[in-house]
Amino acid sequence: MSDPIRIAVIGDYNFAYHSHNATNQALQHCEDVLEIPLNYYWLNERECCEDNQDFYKEYDGVLIAPGPYQFPFYFQSIITRLLENKIPVLGTGDCFKNFN
Repeated sequence: MSDPIRIAVIGDYNFAYHSHNATNQALQHCEDVLEIPLNYYWLNERECCEDNQDFYKEYDGVLIAPGPYQFPFYFQSIITRLLENKIPVLGTGDCFKNFN
């Protein structure tokens, strides 16, 4: 069996949001359909910017979850860092509204 694919999900996870539950279900569906082990971890924007500048090195790709976001002003530096390091990114929902 191969190593699992590790995905960072950037967003402020809240189990009460249907879009966040749907994000988890979509990732689980991908794992089932593709028969590839997948590990995903929710990180909020602040963790990615302040607490761990190189968070992306631990992951194979990044998914930007649908909002709402607690700290939307962090997204510009997060996206810049990901693009500079050629990290695969998929944005969902209205995340594009946070880009300048």
